[in-house]
Amino acid sequence: MKKFYGIFIIMIMVQFSFAQKVGVPQLQSPADDFATAMPDAILDWDAVAGIGEIKYQVQLATNADFTNPVVDQSNIQLSAYYCENLLYNQEYFWRVKATDEAGTSNWSSVFSFTTFSSVVVDKPSNNADKQDLRVVFKWKNKVNNVTITGVAFYDLQIDTVNSFDSPYLNHYIVSGSLFEFKSDYLLFGATHFWRMRPANPNGAGEWSNIRTFETMPTVELDKPLNNASNQALDLTIKWKSLAGSNSDVFEYTIEVSTDEAFTSPVTYITSEVVFLPTFLKFNQEYWWRVKASHVNDVSEYSEVRKFSTVPKVTLVGPENNTVLETTRPTLEWTAISGVEGYQVRVAKTADLTNAVYYSTINSEYPLPTLNKDQDYFWSVRAYKTTDTCDWANNFTFHIPWNVGINDVQAISEVSVFPNPATTHIKVSFNTRNAGAALITITDVLGQNVKQDNIEISAGKFSKTIDVAELNKGIYFIEIQQNSTKKVMKFVVK
Repeated sequence: MKKFYGIFIIMIMVQFSFAQKVGVPQLQSPADDFATAMPDAILDWDAVAGIGEIKYQVQLATNADFTNPVVDQSNIQLSAYYCENLLYNQEYFWRVKATDEAGTSNWSSVFSFTTFSSVVVDKPSNNADKQDLRVVFKWKNKVNNVTITGVAFYDLQIDTVNSFDSPYLNHYIVSGSLFEFKSDYLLFGATHFWRMRPANPNGAGEWSNIRTFETMPTVELDKPLNNASNQALDLTIKWKSLAGSNSDVFEYTIEVSTDEAFTSPVTYITSEVVFLPTFLKFNQEYWWRVKASHVNDVSEYSEVRKFSTVPKVTLVGPENNTVLETTRPTLEWTAISGVEGYQVRVAKTADLTNAVYYSTINSEYPLPTLNKDQDYFWSVRAYKTTDTCDWANNFTFHIPWNVGINDVQAISEVSVFPNPATTHIKVSFNTRNAGAALITITDVLGQNVKQDNIEISAGKFSKTIDVAELNKGIYFIEIQQNSTKKVMKFVVK
């Protein structure tokens, strides 16, 4: 009986011992045979039960028999282990065992995983052309739908040959937290090859696929358009910037010539994208082109464009061969910007012999009182210090003998006071006819700026008009009653 009880007690003790032995960890991630692990992989397993404090030992190796393990770490209190700077495109094997106060478990089963090898490049797309001189490179932030983490840096190479060994090689070390990068200024109009790879202090991954792109060859011209005609002498020559917001990075050289071969061009260098030539002449053809340069390269010249300047003034009014109803017409023509003024000539003969000459800076000129029953011929030309255009084609008008025949009877003794004025004018006149009249104020461009319908009685009449809101300049006040008109000039200062 004693022998039976002894055996029974031993069996209970053995069963108790097996029941309390610490469990074998179950590995979770990376999953077995996982193919695109990150170089900062977290080895994760299920926590086990045991007696007292439980600690783990993890081994990571590049072979399945764990000789010379990369990681052999004991006394780990958590059921996970963080790896750093693992090799790229490398197969790793790992296992874990647990220890408690009563003993140590067997090793877990062995899992393996392989770290990813290369990134997927995104932009610029393959064979892209006319790329900015500072190219923005982008690459995917995932590999097989796994977000890239743990990359210390990227190697980015850009070269003009696909062997990446020319003197123009650009090799950049890009932070591992980035997924895009803007290069320095590359060569103009050159085919470039680029590739990249992930890296850390322990090694680098494989190079990505090689892509190619072509940079902007030279400057793109903006205005004037090719073969533009009738251009003003103060025109703006403009081209498109190559530098974005960094307008001072590039120097632009512009040439303007009077012949297509650019035999003796005017040359100007600027960091701006506009040029305001001051040497242009009337009725002249010009050819122009631009090239750019930065610290690393100089472009070829752009396309060549041509423009021609305005040959002469275009007359507007009085229209040619018209009969006027006034002895004091105002001559008008199309303004040309960039000129200093205009010369006006008026004569009674078509060849404009014995013409009377006037000068003005405006594009119109009110003539003094002319003769009735008379033909008049007139023309205008523009001038600046360095040049004068041709006279415009002559216009003619006729003033009949009966124009303004009722002026003396209707309106006379017109006056405007004060002249010059600042805030108000007082217009006074005599009239022989009572009734409605129209008072109109026009500027030198012939645009109405004020108009008032009034009732007047025969005799002396006066009216005060507010001119405070008018801009400084020359104006004309016209009093019209029936077919009778009287015009006076006044100045607002």
